[in-house]
Amino acid sequence: MASLEQCAQAAAAALVPNLEIGASVAKYADHFCESLGSEFKRLDDLALARQFQEYCPVQGAAVADYYNRIIVCPSGLEVVVGIRFKDLNLEKPFVALLAQTKPFVTLDDSNFLKMEVASTYSMFRPQWLRAYISSAHPLWMGLFSPEYAGKALVAATIETVAASAEKYEDQNSILQSNENIKLKRARNTLFYGQYVQAYEHAHKVFPAAREWARLETEEDLSELVAESTLYEIYVNEKWAGIFAGSNTVSHGLQGFCVSEIILAPELRLKRLARTVQKIAAQTLILDGVPANHWFYGTIGWANVPALKTALSADRKVFGMEYWLPV
Repeated sequence: MASLEQCAQAAAAALVPNLEIGASVAKYADHFCESLGSEFKRLDDLALARQFQEYCPVQGAAVADYYNRIIVCPSGLEVVVGIRFKDLNLEKPFVALLAQTKPFVTLDDSNFLKMEVASTYSMFRPQWLRAYISSAHPLWMGLFSPEYAGKALVAATIETVAASAEKYEDQNSILQSNENIKLKRARNTLFYGQYVQAYEHAHKVFPAAREWARLETEEDLSELVAESTLYEIYVNEKWAGIFAGSNTVSHGLQGFCVSEIILAPELRLKRLARTVQKIAAQTLILDGVPANHWFYGTIGWANVPALKTALSADRKVFGMEYWLPV
């Protein structure tokens, strides 16, 4: 039966082709063990299942229905799956493919899994199977239809982003000078009103952004302030937005996971976000984050402007989550 170590090795093997030459599978397998451990615990931990049921009560579902499960495909691939709810909305149940014993899922595997998870979690009536596909997959973008694409994992080492080359057409703009752009570690959330206004403007100008770029609560941002991982952006000493994230391990990557870059309305569409990423990476290094750690995050595949901005800072697409109808 699938083991934590076996699944961690498989995940690392799918990730490593995207990394620098000579990357250690063992190193990244250890990272995956950290993140996958809790999912294996959910296979038989009654207390966790009961807690899940209390938080997401679905009529007719017993406590045991909330366990993660191991499914064996005809190909021999074993996967760990679990019921989840999109945006914590009980009207949007889906099954997440959480771990697997081989680096890559085949189309036959995925077709089998769609039928199997619909049956396994029938009491929840799941609408999708969410699967993450590494960009090292032999079929990559040809495996599933682009219409099912969700968020892309976009990453580079912090030192790579910090050293990324300037790529602006207007070299005379004041926004191109790092001297005019400062990131200052936030000490409170007094900026929250301006933050809300920035999001309201962004959603008004680009309504589709509501799907992938969402306003955080002041409480959530306060936690990042407490962790010293939220920075206020200033241009010519004027408040210009925030940059935030967390020092964590996710997708096997240890480093700074970017959760928020939002700019004040008057600074949108001025190609400032790319420069902010560069200065943010330089700031993280000055603040003691190892330069060889990762600067990464997820971006909605349909969010073309944000993707272009990330790629312009020399980050690369490492993989994609797909939402496959079941």
